[in-house]
Amino acid sequence: MEVALPSSRQHIRPLRSRKDILAVADLIEICFADHMDFDGREYIRYLRRFAVPDEGLTGKLLEPFQVPVRGLVWEEDGQIIGNLSLISFNRQGKRYTLIANVATHPAYRRRGIARLLTENALQQIRERGEPEAWLHVREDNPAAIHLYQSLGFEEQCRRTSWLWEPHYGFLPKVSNDKIRVLHRQASDWPLQSRWLDEIYPPEISWNLSLDKNRLKPNFWKDLWHWLNGGEALHLSAYRNDLLAGVISWQPTSAYADILWLAADCQHEEEIIAVLLPAAGRRLRNGRPLAVNYPAQRATEGFRRAGFQPHVTLIWMRIQFS
Repeated sequence: MEVALPSSRQHIRPLRSRKDILAVADLIEICFADHMDFDGREYIRYLRRFAVPDEGLTGKLLEPFQVPVRGLVWEEDGQIIGNLSLISFNRQGKRYTLIANVATHPAYRRRGIARLLTENALQQIRERGEPEAWLHVREDNPAAIHLYQSLGFEEQCRRTSWLWEPHYGFLPKVSNDKIRVLHRQASDWPLQSRWLDEIYPPEISWNLSLDKNRLKPNFWKDLWHWLNGGEALHLSAYRNDLLAGVISWQPTSAYADILWLAADCQHEEEIIAVLLPAAGRRLRNGRPLAVNYPAQRATEGFRRAGFQPHVTLIWMRIQFS
């Protein structure tokens, strides 16, 4: 027997920032406990701290996580049992809205709550005059994928986050007589920039922490880092004396530091196998390392480099006519 869909009008309302955050944090933790990683647990902790009425703390809480101060909740029986966050980005004069944290309490599922929350969110985004909306969904969540497809979302790409953690053991030293790893030269930047644009195209880079201006060669900036006890790491891989790949390290306050990988697609398997562990061995700071890369590309190269797949996300978009 089918369960009748509840009326959204009497249950859906806007999220009331501090007042609702504790209940939303509890709901997200319950719904995503099975695959919540370190950053996910940190996100929950930050949400709970955000609920504390300390205005001086608010600015600090926005990094490294975007606190969902805008969104929708489903309230029933005096409890918040459904949530949807709306996160806005402004990149290069364009506004993007990401739908995130779509969650329904397990005891209230199969009633269409997630669908109704998403439909209401899409209506709001459309009424603001925005031409599209985005979301990410785990590749191993077919029910959610089917829901979003039925609402009109279309897959744009799949991205895998590859991770190395210290408990995996020492990074291997992969030898290849054709490849030499050297410190990046300023003359390497044009190719690195072009490869970065291919691997992290504009349609996805708005949601990543990639800032090419921070990676661009700059003698005085690198000298300042060195004089202040920091470091800037950029390595280039030459295959038969031709530039074939560049990697740049970006420290973060999240669980893992980021490695931005730019390589010639014709040789990316062997370049990645050599370049990733070379960068990790030079850092020696004990920090986990993460690489975001197109799914199903260079998988053997990543594994040879000592990295393991962490999560694959499907990026989906709906465009409004």
